[in-house]
Amino acid sequence: MRSYNPPTATYRIQFHAGFTFKQLKEIIPYLHALGISTIYASPIFKAAPGSEHGYDVTNPHCINPAIGTIDELREIHVLLREHGMTWLQDIVPNHMAFHAENTRLYDVMERGPLSPYYAYFDIDWHHPDFAGKLMTPFLGKPLEDCIRDGEIKLGVSSAGFTVKYFEQVFPLSVTAYDLISEQLADSDALPLIKLFSSLYQRATAGTSLDDWSNQKLALMAEVRDLSMLQALMDKVNNNLGLLGKILGKQYYRLTYWGDADQAINYRRFFTVNELITLRMETPEVFNEYHTFLHRLYRENLVQGLRIDHIDGLQDPGGYIDRLQQLFGSKCYVIAEKILEERESLPREWALQGTTGYEFLSFTNHLLSNREGVLALQQFYQTLVPGQYEELVLEKKRLILERYMGGELENLVRLCYTLKLADARVNRDLLKQAIGLFMICLPVYRLYLGPGSGYGFGGGSGSGGSSGSGFGFGGGFGSSGGFGRSSSGSSGGGLGFGGSFGSSGSSGSGSGAGFAGFGAGSGYGSGYGSGAISGYGSGYGSDSGQGDASLSEQVAFTFARMRSLNRSAESAILLLEQWWEQNKLPFLMRLMQFTGPLTAKGVEDTTFYVYNALLSHNEVGDSPVAVPVNFHQLMIFRQQQTPHSLNTTATHDTKRGEDGRIRLNMLTLFVEEWKELIGQWREINQPAPLLNDEYFIYQSIISGYSDGISVERLQQYVIKALREGKVNSSWASPDEEYERNATDFISRILQNKRFLDTLVPFIEKLDNFAYTSSLAQTLVKLTAPGIPDTYQGTELWDYSYVDPDNRRPVDYGIRIELLKSLKDLSGTALFDYLKSHRKQGVEKLFLTYKALHCRKYFPNLFLEGDYLPLQSSESNVLAFARVYRQEWVIVIIPLPDLQPVVASILLPTGAPERWKNIFSEDVIEAKGNIGADVALKNFPVAMLIPENI
Repeated sequence: MRSYNPPTATYRIQFHAGFTFKQLKEIIPYLHALGISTIYASPIFKAAPGSEHGYDVTNPHCINPAIGTIDELREIHVLLREHGMTWLQDIVPNHMAFHAENTRLYDVMERGPLSPYYAYFDIDWHHPDFAGKLMTPFLGKPLEDCIRDGEIKLGVSSAGFTVKYFEQVFPLSVTAYDLISEQLADSDALPLIKLFSSLYQRATAGTSLDDWSNQKLALMAEVRDLSMLQALMDKVNNNLGLLGKILGKQYYRLTYWGDADQAINYRRFFTVNELITLRMETPEVFNEYHTFLHRLYRENLVQGLRIDHIDGLQDPGGYIDRLQQLFGSKCYVIAEKILEERESLPREWALQGTTGYEFLSFTNHLLSNREGVLALQQFYQTLVPGQYEELVLEKKRLILERYMGGELENLVRLCYTLKLADARVNRDLLKQAIGLFMICLPVYRLYLGPGSGYGFGGGSGSGGSSGSGFGFGGGFGSSGGFGRSSSGSSGGGLGFGGSFGSSGSSGSGSGAGFAGFGAGSGYGSGYGSGAISGYGSGYGSDSGQGDASLSEQVAFTFARMRSLNRSAESAILLLEQWWEQNKLPFLMRLMQFTGPLTAKGVEDTTFYVYNALLSHNEVGDSPVAVPVNFHQLMIFRQQQTPHSLNTTATHDTKRGEDGRIRLNMLTLFVEEWKELIGQWREINQPAPLLNDEYFIYQSIISGYSDGISVERLQQYVIKALREGKVNSSWASPDEEYERNATDFISRILQNKRFLDTLVPFIEKLDNFAYTSSLAQTLVKLTAPGIPDTYQGTELWDYSYVDPDNRRPVDYGIRIELLKSLKDLSGTALFDYLKSHRKQGVEKLFLTYKALHCRKYFPNLFLEGDYLPLQSSESNVLAFARVYRQEWVIVIIPLPDLQPVVASILLPTGAPERWKNIFSEDVIEAKGNIGADVALKNFPVAMLIPENI
């Protein structure tokens, strides 16, 4: 019996200055009418000024004033309670903003070890390159150049002394007060000398942050004329030598922003300098950070929590345990955890589930034609030869070498600090081994420590082990890699050359890179059947003989490492021994960086370079994943995490859920698509490089909605080019290439020959995409899990990646459309749906009807069994949800060009008369239901017993 109350249906709200508590309050009646039970709120705590997302928290102890106040939140709570609704809060325990309004961090920068927050942030104060100073990488050029050019200046305000770099402001460390006060020579300066002395005494007295801030304000207020202090600051600023000395006495070191990619002494969120992480594994940090959040929970303003980026924490399981101890078992808690193919949550975690990216992947594959997917991959190979698996390794290598070199160096140094390695261990080889492990690990991270068993669905792979987790597909080939067949074949591809030495058959390789990474030949291209992971097929608790262990995953990773680099065997063996000996201090630290490497290397790089079918370049999905039986996945989901979110769009997804489905429909028209690409390449010259041109064509397909916004598409393509890091990048933008790409977009979208073929083709896709989008929505609303609707996606969603998917939502039109739907019935209703199809009113109608069915039968959907229903044809999927005497049947067509004529076999004991909640049709079914009958008046069907 569960102690918590899960939501019935969540609705994700992105708060920012343009959408505040006030705007939310206005739409709560609409959301309630739609059938939503729970507001799923983006972070609401004080964030960096101008934040569009709230993940750059500056103070977790107060509401972000840009979005509202605590009193407004209380007013919302009253309104939610009147509507029987609840609040699920997104929290960010991994990191905070590196910003002036992060007073905890700036207190550390001002008072150093005397600050109560000195150990709050994940800073390595013993890093040999920084001499006890916090790296502060925000300069546009080296510090010496900034000083020379007069870009760094000391300043003064009523709150104290500052170091200013253009618009950025840093605190002046108290250790530099003496150098400044020495410039005060005459007797008139005695009050100022006293000021500096008093400030230093108060700063070093061990006072709290609040007391120190108040004392500073009081002491500064005693200064009658701040202009005297400013004159002193100007004097210092004009003495560049003295200014340099003062900057050298800070508790932090200002550096060029790009230096952080090769040397750094604080842990970042991914590779974002502006986000500094916390030591959340420390009880004092945990308790302090969650104080205000717990107050909101005790006041019943919050009923559930969503943990952001749980993989960044040193001990995710320990954090979850502490969270449950603090909030109790009645609090509904889920985590953002991206599960790789056939991976599931560690079973010992006291979570109700995930944010649902795995569900997105399940439905995305369900609603793609498998043969078409393979045909499009083959076509793409003729345009841009190469293997996805090799590209992933290459891009992870790129991120580690170019953007995470400092993190890798820190891990190597930690090995010596912990005395895991001594002078006899070759440092370069050790660095290679650690880097290889991070690159080769097939999941985001592993979970270590007591009770760290790692659960997977069952299955087996040819030549590999079996279990209720996953099977290791393929077998070891002569190259030491995983092969596609049981014999473990090898092939040509990417080699890791240089000092990596030989790999595969030859692997001579060449090219510069850290510790010898380089391009070359001889890397075996064989992998198992699942994405980059190489895991074999099979999923479900009933299809194996035991869990795949953490040690098996580690063994798999080391096998891949050896296939890539035999010259580092001694270091690989040493690293392998550390795993066997459970050297947790190092291994748990290592795991905090494997997730960021995968996220940056795969999601934020490879997904913008490998363009076979963009709809599967999605968070939680993989463009080469092998689909697993959907029914097995849902049975497993119902058994293991029945209250995970079912999501199909989030603030992090790469494109809108309906744009993704439209791209999936390319799998039905491969030959026509190939012909069109040939025509477009001819008529649209000159064009960007072919891979980018192909990306642009797919992006036009996915984003088209009664025309297309040229500006939105251009901004999206610029971001994609920079994320891909091939022809441009954020670090070194190639503005000429970007301009050529955006000019190309402008030109072809005015090209009549292009549009005359594009628009009819999109209309053809939409004849199938509309139905598949409705199918996606219905499955989300009825399959095991809690359906989540991302803001505004109750109508068609053809957005691009953020910030495009955070555009303002027109709730006025949604309120009017829902009101019109509720006032109509029968023929008038269906005429209205048909005439408003391009607006997505069918999707709104389906959402409304299905959510109210969930409200009426909450236990049926929260606890009910999932029963696969047998179909006589493969182009229909049907299932039932059953709870005691309550039933519902879902029938959807799958992407296929053939008509739907399947017969659905019903289980013994099923009712014989059913009502379709969308069409109101009554269907008599003795043993089976004709899919064509169920789908006669609406593209998808949701049937409930007639007598209810």
